[in-house]
Amino acid sequence: MLKRRLAGNQVIIAYMQKVAAYKGFVLNPILFAKRQNIRFQPTGGQVILVKNDIKVDFIFEVVRKNPGWEEKFMEKMKLYQEFYENFQAKDCGFDKKPQLVIVGEDNEHIIELFKCVKRVKAELKNVEICYSTDLKQLEDEIDKTLTIFKQDSSTGRYYMEIPQIPLLEGNKAIS
Repeated sequence: MLKRRLAGNQVIIAYMQKVAAYKGFVLNPILFAKRQNIRFQPTGGQVILVKNDIKVDFIFEVVRKNPGWEEKFMEKMKLYQEFYENFQAKDCGFDKKPQLVIVGEDNEHIIELFKCVKRVKAELKNVEICYSTDLKQLEDEIDKTLTIFKQDSSTGRYYMEIPQIPLLEGNKAIS
């Protein structure tokens, strides 16, 4: 629990220091899985970005390789799936669906996390899940820290790609 909280804080601090569009954060946002009537929290908090009247909320789910982590993560992904499937504007204070970022320990771990998402079939419609790692948050260019998985149409195999997210471009000068 402590390591997850520290990693979540590290992510928030990275966005605070490096992203020009940074507007604020919520340490313990509450999400709601309506059908199951369950309130739950992203373990890494929420970061709010605003630039030119465009607002994007990032929510971070930090995962650690503790005993039983896969089962716990897959259960949490089912809650996220329900939250996104039943989302309506103003749900849990969001104007539109927040961007989910899953933060793993390293690249091998985010591959395992992606496989868990596929195994539980937690496909989030109209929401592209981004992945990151603890060490990536320490990089100077935060717009290069997120990864998405794309499927090659000819082979059916997945590969990792860095998405273009305009609000992350134009980093703050780090002193």
